[in-house]
Amino acid sequence: MRICARLLQLFLLWSVSSTEAFAPQKISNNRCNLKKQRTRNILFGISEWRDSSDCSFIAAAAANTRGEHSSSAASEAFSMMKQDDDEYNNNMNSLLPLPVRTLSILLRDAEEVTLLGEEKYFHFVTEEDVHVFQKAIDTHEGIFGMGLVREDDEGDDDDDLLDVIPIFEIQDHSTFLGKDLGIMCKAVNVGRATIQEMTMNKCILASCQEKFDDDDPVNFVLANQVAEAIEDLIAETSDLEEESSSIEIDLDDDDDDVSHVQRGMTRMQRFKRAYHAALNTDTQGYVSSFHNNNNNASSRSWKELSAISWAAFTTSEDVSQDSHFRYNALDMNCIITRLKFAMYWLSDVRTDVEESTI
Repeated sequence: MRICARLLQLFLLWSVSSTEAFAPQKISNNRCNLKKQRTRNILFGISEWRDSSDCSFIAAAAANTRGEHSSSAASEAFSMMKQDDDEYNNNMNSLLPLPVRTLSILLRDAEEVTLLGEEKYFHFVTEEDVHVFQKAIDTHEGIFGMGLVREDDEGDDDDDLLDVIPIFEIQDHSTFLGKDLGIMCKAVNVGRATIQEMTMNKCILASCQEKFDDDDPVNFVLANQVAEAIEDLIAETSDLEEESSSIEIDLDDDDDDVSHVQRGMTRMQRFKRAYHAALNTDTQGYVSSFHNNNNNASSRSWKELSAISWAAFTTSEDVSQDSHFRYNALDMNCIITRLKFAMYWLSDVRTDVEESTI
């Protein structure tokens, strides 16, 4: 036992020294002293952040139901579906303690809401933004949150910070000599969380609970049917747009600029791209004996259904115009509810495209 304990100590010491050897260079808070560098650190990740010691447990909070008002079919159905989603998740989670972890928060306009698997480029310029980046690198395993600020419709100065935030994992970053250029950062959405508490220490720090999807084995067949309807709606809408447009699609374009690629793709191609991104980024894990016993080989898994429910809201050329619906999707926990919401919304989209081509 003593030998095993000693070997374990030596292994831990070796692990710490190895990690420090490959850790990213810390960046001075004085942006005038930033050294030009370009790094990509594979040690960063959502799993390491989840395993961090900065974690506590509290009882699950009641869901926050929001009322949405619009004349569209999607918005008219949203309130009812959101209420069902909240009731389902409250019943599932009311007795479970939920882990709370800390994140540095970067504030952005609510129109910039991102969904699972989407990549985004950030430019950290202000002192507060640089501290957000610094905290993510030094303390949170390359993970930070994006606080979504929604302007008050009444024109008052009190803007709202939405309680559900996207979680980002830093993929690549570059620092440039000179305080005015700041830090360029490429990050990918790897999840979402609900803000519990916030403090200010050079930047916004928030205690957050991660939000996870709940699969509903009883509605597995229905979820597959709704997913099929979503793919049909996207295909039909994409065909209508192609028929009414003379845009030439360059399939060999290797440009890394996402917005440029988005404009050069059909709606169906954008959907497939977003689907694979969400599928490859999803680290939640799903267990369903109902699916395992299902004899229909063509049925999608819950992970595939979840990816479809996210990708359905990433088919427009300019996704910022769909930010209202995308945030509502971000706030839903039940996969079947988000699939239904996507189906209603895409029905409206197809109708709008049909009317514009007449």
